[in-house]
Amino acid sequence: MRIFIKKLRRGIALTLIFSPVIAWTAELTNADAVLNFAMAQEASFDSFTASLDEAVNLPTRQMQLTGAIAFKRPGRMRMEVTSPGQHSLMVVGLDRILWQEIAGGGQVRVLKLDWQNVPTNFPTAAKLKESFSRLNPQTQLAKAREKYIFKLLPATQLDGQWMYVLLGEQRPEVRLDRQQGPVSVHTGKFFIGQQDGFMYRIEEYADVSSAAVLSVKFSNLKLNPALADDLFVYRPALDANVVDLSQMLRKIMNRPATLDH
Repeated sequence: MRIFIKKLRRGIALTLIFSPVIAWTAELTNADAVLNFAMAQEASFDSFTASLDEAVNLPTRQMQLTGAIAFKRPGRMRMEVTSPGQHSLMVVGLDRILWQEIAGGGQVRVLKLDWQNVPTNFPTAAKLKESFSRLNPQTQLAKAREKYIFKLLPATQLDGQWMYVLLGEQRPEVRLDRQQGPVSVHTGKFFIGQQDGFMYRIEEYADVSSAAVLSVKFSNLKLNPALADDLFVYRPALDANVVDLSQMLRKIMNRPATLDH
Protein backbone atom coordinates (compact mmCIF):
# COMPACT_ATOMS: atom_id res chain seq x y z
CA MET A 1 0.00 0.00 0.00
CA ARG A 2 2.83 2.42 0.86
CA ILE A 3 4.50 1.74 -2.48
CA PHE A 4 1.20 2.40 -4.28
CA ILE A 5 0.70 5.70 -2.42
CA LYS A 6 4.27 6.80 -3.22
CA LYS A 7 3.71 6.07 -6.93
CA LEU A 8 0.40 7.91 -6.86
CA ARG A 9 2.02 10.96 -5.23
CA ARG A 10 4.84 10.87 -7.75
CA GLY A 11 2.32 10.72 -10.61
CA ILE A 12 0.38 13.67 -9.22
CA ALA A 13 3.58 15.66 -8.78
CA LEU A 14 4.66 14.98 -12.37
CA THR A 15 1.22 15.99 -13.62
CA LEU A 16 1.36 19.28 -11.70
CA ILE A 17 4.86 19.98 -13.00
CA PHE A 18 4.28 19.20 -16.67
CA SER A 19 0.61 20.16 -17.21
CA PRO A 20 1.28 23.94 -17.40
CA VAL A 21 4.10 23.27 -19.86
CA ILE A 22 1.89 21.13 -22.08
CA ALA A 23 -0.93 23.71 -22.01
CA TRP A 24 1.49 26.53 -22.76
CA THR A 25 3.22 24.79 -25.66
CA ALA A 26 -0.14 23.76 -27.17
CA GLU A 27 -1.48 27.32 -27.33
CA LEU A 28 -0.79 29.02 -30.64
CA THR A 29 0.44 32.60 -30.53
CA ASN A 30 0.17 33.98 -34.07
CA ALA A 31 -2.28 33.97 -36.98
CA ASP A 32 -0.15 31.86 -39.34
CA ALA A 33 0.22 29.14 -36.73
CA VAL A 34 -3.55 29.07 -36.17
CA LEU A 35 -4.24 28.85 -39.92
CA ASN A 36 -1.68 26.06 -40.36
CA PHE A 37 -3.21 24.19 -37.42
CA ALA A 38 -6.76 24.61 -38.78
CA MET A 39 -5.81 23.47 -42.29
CA ALA A 40 -3.92 20.45 -40.96
CA GLN A 41 -6.90 19.49 -38.79
CA GLU A 42 -9.28 20.00 -41.71
CA ALA A 43 -7.25 17.57 -43.80
CA SER A 44 -7.40 14.92 -41.07
CA PHE A 45 -11.13 14.19 -41.07
CA ASP A 46 -13.12 12.40 -43.78
CA SER A 47 -16.61 13.61 -42.97
CA PHE A 48 -18.62 15.92 -40.75
CA THR A 49 -22.16 17.00 -40.01
CA ALA A 50 -23.30 20.25 -38.41
CA SER A 51 -26.20 22.61 -37.94
CA LEU A 52 -25.83 26.02 -39.54
CA ASP A 53 -27.24 29.50 -39.14
CA GLU A 54 -26.61 32.25 -41.66
CA ALA A 55 -27.58 35.90 -41.47
CA VAL A 56 -27.34 38.41 -44.33
CA ASN A 57 -27.63 42.08 -43.43
CA LEU A 58 -27.43 44.26 -46.53
CA PRO A 59 -29.17 47.56 -47.32
CA THR A 60 -31.12 45.81 -50.08
CA ARG A 61 -31.66 42.46 -48.38
CA GLN A 62 -31.97 41.01 -44.90
CA MET A 63 -32.25 37.26 -44.58
CA GLN A 64 -31.99 34.52 -41.96
CA LEU A 65 -31.22 30.92 -42.89
CA THR A 66 -31.16 27.83 -40.71
CA GLY A 67 -30.32 24.31 -41.72
CA ALA A 68 -27.90 21.41 -41.68
CA ILE A 69 -24.83 20.38 -43.65
CA ALA A 70 -23.14 17.02 -44.28
CA PHE A 71 -19.74 16.60 -45.93
CA LYS A 72 -17.86 13.51 -47.07
CA ARG A 73 -14.63 13.20 -48.97
CA PRO A 74 -13.95 13.49 -51.79
CA GLY A 75 -15.90 16.71 -52.31
CA ARG A 76 -19.42 15.51 -51.53
CA MET A 77 -21.86 17.78 -49.76
CA ARG A 78 -25.52 17.93 -48.80
CA MET A 79 -27.24 20.99 -47.33
CA GLU A 80 -30.79 21.73 -46.36
CA VAL A 81 -31.63 25.31 -45.48
CA THR A 82 -34.85 27.06 -44.58
CA SER A 83 -35.60 30.75 -44.92
CA PRO A 84 -38.93 32.55 -44.54
CA GLY A 85 -41.29 31.02 -47.11
CA GLN A 86 -38.69 28.77 -48.74
CA HIS A 87 -36.91 25.45 -48.24
CA SER A 88 -33.85 24.52 -50.29
CA LEU A 89 -31.95 21.25 -50.69
CA MET A 90 -28.49 21.31 -52.28
CA VAL A 91 -26.50 18.20 -53.16
CA VAL A 92 -23.07 17.75 -54.74
CA GLY A 93 -21.96 14.20 -55.52
CA LEU A 94 -18.87 12.54 -56.93
CA ASP A 95 -19.87 13.74 -60.43
CA ARG A 96 -19.37 17.39 -59.29
CA ILE A 97 -22.93 18.28 -60.30
CA LEU A 98 -24.78 20.67 -58.02
CA TRP A 99 -28.49 19.96 -57.66
CA GLN A 100 -30.72 22.48 -55.95
CA GLU A 101 -34.35 21.80 -55.15
CA ILE A 102 -36.26 24.92 -54.10
CA ALA A 103 -39.71 24.67 -52.57
CA GLY A 104 -41.69 27.85 -52.00
CA GLY A 105 -44.88 29.59 -53.00
CA GLY A 106 -46.57 26.27 -53.67
CA GLN A 107 -44.02 25.37 -56.34
CA VAL A 108 -40.92 23.17 -56.55
CA ARG A 109 -38.05 24.11 -58.85
CA VAL A 110 -35.00 21.98 -59.61
CA LEU A 111 -31.74 23.53 -60.80
CA LYS A 112 -28.76 21.59 -62.14
CA LEU A 113 -25.25 22.99 -62.49
CA ASP A 114 -22.27 20.97 -63.69
CA TRP A 115 -19.17 22.75 -62.37
CA GLN A 116 -16.95 20.92 -64.87
CA ASN A 117 -18.83 22.28 -67.89
CA VAL A 118 -19.31 25.91 -66.89
CA PRO A 119 -16.90 28.68 -67.97
CA THR A 120 -15.00 29.71 -64.86
CA ASN A 121 -14.99 33.37 -65.92
CA PHE A 122 -18.77 33.63 -66.21
CA PRO A 123 -20.02 36.02 -63.49
CA THR A 124 -23.30 34.21 -62.77
CA ALA A 125 -21.57 30.86 -62.34
CA ALA A 126 -18.93 32.44 -60.11
CA LYS A 127 -21.61 33.97 -57.85
CA LEU A 128 -23.48 30.66 -57.60
CA LYS A 129 -20.30 28.82 -56.71
CA GLU A 130 -19.31 31.42 -54.10
CA SER A 131 -22.80 31.38 -52.57
CA PHE A 132 -22.61 27.61 -52.21
CA SER A 133 -19.00 27.41 -51.02
CA ARG A 134 -19.37 30.02 -48.27
CA LEU A 135 -21.38 27.45 -46.31
CA ASN A 136 -18.47 25.01 -46.49
CA PRO A 137 -15.92 25.83 -43.76
CA GLN A 138 -13.24 23.85 -45.59
CA THR A 139 -13.52 26.01 -48.70
CA GLN A 140 -13.74 29.17 -46.62
CA LEU A 141 -10.48 28.44 -44.83
CA ALA A 142 -8.48 28.33 -48.06
CA LYS A 143 -10.31 31.33 -49.52
CA ALA A 144 -9.80 33.37 -46.37
CA ARG A 145 -6.04 32.94 -46.52
CA GLU A 146 -5.97 34.26 -50.09
CA LYS A 147 -8.29 37.16 -49.32
CA TYR A 148 -7.14 38.52 -45.93
CA ILE A 149 -4.05 39.54 -43.98
CA PHE A 150 -4.68 38.14 -40.49
CA LYS A 151 -3.84 39.01 -36.94
CA LEU A 152 -4.68 36.97 -33.84
CA LEU A 153 -7.14 38.45 -31.32
CA PRO A 154 -7.63 37.28 -27.72
CA ALA A 155 -9.32 33.89 -27.41
CA THR A 156 -13.02 33.74 -26.62
CA GLN A 157 -15.67 31.14 -25.85
CA LEU A 158 -18.38 30.14 -28.28
CA ASP A 159 -21.04 27.66 -27.14
CA GLY A 160 -18.80 26.60 -24.25
CA GLN A 161 -15.69 25.99 -26.41
CA TRP A 162 -12.55 28.08 -26.52
CA MET A 163 -11.89 29.67 -29.89
CA TYR A 164 -8.95 31.25 -31.62
CA VAL A 165 -10.19 34.51 -33.15
CA LEU A 166 -8.62 35.77 -36.36
CA LEU A 167 -9.26 39.29 -37.67
CA GLY A 168 -8.56 39.69 -41.37
CA GLU A 169 -8.08 42.87 -43.35
CA GLN A 170 -8.65 42.46 -47.07
CA ARG A 171 -5.46 42.38 -49.13
CA PRO A 172 -4.99 45.49 -51.32
CA GLU A 173 -4.73 43.43 -54.53
CA VAL A 174 -8.02 41.72 -53.72
CA ARG A 175 -9.76 45.06 -53.26
CA LEU A 176 -8.60 46.15 -56.71
CA ASP A 177 -9.62 42.94 -58.48
CA ARG A 178 -12.90 42.29 -56.70
CA GLN A 179 -16.19 43.59 -58.06
CA GLN A 180 -18.03 44.80 -54.97
CA GLY A 181 -21.76 44.42 -54.51
CA PRO A 182 -24.06 46.84 -52.69
CA VAL A 183 -21.65 46.74 -49.70
CA SER A 184 -17.85 46.56 -49.88
CA VAL A 185 -16.63 43.90 -47.47
CA HIS A 186 -13.13 44.71 -46.20
CA THR A 187 -12.88 42.84 -42.91
CA GLY A 188 -13.50 39.28 -41.76
CA LYS A 189 -13.53 37.61 -38.36
CA PHE A 190 -13.06 33.86 -38.01
CA PHE A 191 -13.60 31.68 -34.93
CA ILE A 192 -11.56 28.45 -34.94
CA GLY A 193 -11.85 25.74 -32.29
CA GLN A 194 -8.71 25.43 -30.18
CA GLN A 195 -9.18 21.68 -29.81
CA ASP A 196 -10.35 20.54 -33.26
CA GLY A 197 -9.33 23.39 -35.59
CA PHE A 198 -12.85 23.62 -37.06
CA MET A 199 -14.09 27.00 -38.28
CA TYR A 200 -17.23 27.47 -36.20
CA ARG A 201 -18.13 31.03 -37.14
CA ILE A 202 -17.44 33.43 -40.00
CA GLU A 203 -18.31 37.13 -39.92
CA GLU A 204 -17.71 39.70 -42.67
CA TYR A 205 -17.92 43.45 -42.21
CA ALA A 206 -17.85 46.60 -44.27
CA ASP A 207 -16.57 48.19 -41.05
CA VAL A 208 -15.85 46.30 -37.81
CA SER A 209 -17.57 49.07 -35.87
CA SER A 210 -20.87 48.23 -37.59
CA ALA A 211 -22.96 45.06 -37.69
CA ALA A 212 -21.72 42.11 -39.75
CA VAL A 213 -23.11 42.06 -43.28
CA LEU A 214 -22.73 38.29 -43.34
CA SER A 215 -22.35 35.71 -40.59
CA VAL A 216 -22.32 31.92 -40.78
CA LYS A 217 -22.27 29.80 -37.64
CA PHE A 218 -21.82 26.01 -37.33
CA SER A 219 -22.94 24.07 -34.25
CA ASN A 220 -23.70 20.49 -33.15
CA LEU A 221 -20.56 19.41 -34.96
CA LYS A 222 -19.81 15.71 -35.43
CA LEU A 223 -16.46 14.76 -36.96
CA ASN A 224 -15.99 11.54 -38.95
CA PRO A 225 -19.54 10.20 -38.67
CA ALA A 226 -20.48 7.25 -40.88
CA LEU A 227 -22.40 8.76 -43.81
CA ALA A 228 -24.02 6.63 -46.49
CA ASP A 229 -23.00 7.37 -50.09
CA ASP A 230 -26.67 7.64 -51.08
CA LEU A 231 -26.97 10.74 -48.92
CA PHE A 232 -25.04 12.59 -51.64
CA VAL A 233 -27.07 11.34 -54.59
CA TYR A 234 -29.98 13.41 -55.86
CA ARG A 235 -32.69 11.95 -58.09
CA PRO A 236 -35.25 14.45 -59.35
CA ALA A 237 -38.86 13.35 -59.57
CA LEU A 238 -39.94 12.03 -62.99
CA ASP A 239 -42.26 14.99 -63.51
CA ALA A 240 -39.80 17.59 -62.19
CA ASN A 241 -39.09 20.64 -64.31
CA VAL A 242 -35.27 20.61 -64.31
CA VAL A 243 -33.46 23.77 -65.40
CA ASP A 244 -29.94 22.93 -66.58
CA LEU A 245 -27.96 26.06 -65.77
CA SER A 246 -24.80 24.62 -67.34
CA GLN A 247 -26.40 24.45 -70.78
CA MET A 248 -28.05 27.84 -70.34
CA LEU A 249 -24.76 29.52 -69.43
CA ARG A 250 -22.91 27.85 -72.31
CA LYS A 251 -25.54 29.12 -74.76
CA ILE A 252 -25.17 32.65 -73.40
CA MET A 253 -21.38 32.45 -73.71
CA ASN A 254 -21.58 31.17 -77.30
CA ARG A 255 -24.23 33.67 -78.40
CA PRO A 256 -22.79 36.12 -80.98
CA ALA A 257 -22.64 39.73 -79.89
CA THR A 258 -25.30 42.02 -81.36
CA LEU A 259 -24.30 45.24 -83.08
CA ASP A 260 -26.06 48.51 -82.45
CA HIS A 261 -26.69 50.68 -85.50
